[in-house]
Amino acid sequence: MPLLRNREMDSWDRLQAEGFEIVPPQQVDNLNFPEVHIGFLNMMPDRAFRATERQFLRLLATGADKCLIHIHPFAVSGQNRNTEARRYIDRFYDSFPDVQSVGLDGLVLTGANPGESDIRAEDFWPEFEEVIFWADESVPTVMCSCLASHAVIDLFHGIHRIRCAPDKRWGVYSHHIVKSDHPLVAGMASSFDTPRSHVFEMTATQLASAGIEVLAFSQDANFDIAVSSDGFKWIFLQGHPEYDAVSLLKEFHREVARFTNGERPDYPQYPLNYLNDEAKQRLGRYRSDLLEALDNSVELPRFPESEILPSIANTWRDNGKILYRNWIRLIIRNVMANKNHHSFRESA
Repeated sequence: MPLLRNREMDSWDRLQAEGFEIVPPQQVDNLNFPEVHIGFLNMMPDRAFRATERQFLRLLATGADKCLIHIHPFAVSGQNRNTEARRYIDRFYDSFPDVQSVGLDGLVLTGANPGESDIRAEDFWPEFEEVIFWADESVPTVMCSCLASHAVIDLFHGIHRIRCAPDKRWGVYSHHIVKSDHPLVAGMASSFDTPRSHVFEMTATQLASAGIEVLAFSQDANFDIAVSSDGFKWIFLQGHPEYDAVSLLKEFHREVARFTNGERPDYPQYPLNYLNDEAKQRLGRYRSDLLEALDNSVELPRFPESEILPSIANTWRDNGKILYRNWIRLIIRNVMANKNHHSFRESA
């Protein structure tokens, strides 16, 4: 399924090298595909911004039958960006008013790193809240990731996220489908893995009080996929099916760097259910070498990412593809039926 290369984002060349079809605007007239417009609000911090862009575009590219997807990326104000990230956003991302004028068929809201215990105290909240209210009125269906799920549920239902115990939900967790007849999970394995990385969460019990339906659940990590009471308008994810195999390893490396720089007092634990014994042994040697180097004020050892990565199996990508395929199929059905945005709930 092709994506339209309507701007020169970093992701295009990378995705083309992986075998995805990315078409320039001059080839659009030769395609006889339905066209779908998807908004993409990227709220991730600078260090993960472009990787997040690529991960979500990959899922969109692999997730559906033949159609031409127009991607409309944008960011919100209130997030502290370095000069390079700001320049990239200014060159290749739309403004929120630009996106509002498009007439989207669907919208993806990424997560963001929480800085406050009260989600409404975040610096980005004022414009993010505006996006949510606009999407509720103007976009047929919205896929929410992690913090975005918590924000929407908090805003519309007054349900507040809770702190994970004892500290953070971090690793790869097993989930199972609890409502197999819902079209969003059609074709998914009854049991599947999804990465998690969040310090706040919501529970299935909280969601039930708001009429939100859970589609997939983990005994160890609570709900993974849920939908608003109409079934499609709002899709809530707590996991990260978009993650690359290396994503949690890079996050572990960042936490090690924070320890090295004195930003956290303890050496981080490994993400659960993610590393095999050989990888843990290699990282154990790295930890010993690092602590010794710190004690002796000598050059720090290199983090062994390239040695660890081949041992990490991406056990979650296939089900992520199926989820997005199902979502885009429902969007295409809506587009082809010439339904307006306000009638989507009845047509889904």
